[in-house]
Amino acid sequence: MDSIQIYTTEEVLKILKISKVTLYKLIKEGNIKAKKVGRSYRFLKSELENFLHGETSQNKKPESDQPKDFIEKMDSKAAAQLLGIHEAEIKKLAVVKKLKGDMSTDGTWFFYKNDLENFKNKGLKDL
Repeated sequence: MDSIQIYTTEEVLKILKISKVTLYKLIKEGNIKAKKVGRSYRFLKSELENFLHGETSQNKKPESDQPKDFIEKMDSKAAAQLLGIHEAEIKKLAVVKKLKGDMSTDGTWFFYKNDLENFKNKGLKDL
């Protein structure tokens, strides 16, 4: 019988040469299958090999569960319209880090549509 090789989070970080944040994102998105053991994760060698060979994990979320427009950027005016607030307010939310946004070199703010939808769904309680 072949022995099963299991890795810890720290070992996987070294093998893949990625940050912990990136690894957790890959787990959450279902790109790498992991088993939660207490407060940490364990990974099968075969799952890491599948990931490295571009094969999808068994627990990969169906396409319908993933935002199709996750890379769609919106400027601050369109983002404000989506949330139903003033453009100045959305910029203020980005500055105080309540809403994720990116500022280009020319000072224009951009927001990702899925972040705006998540923010909207949480409710605009903190405004």
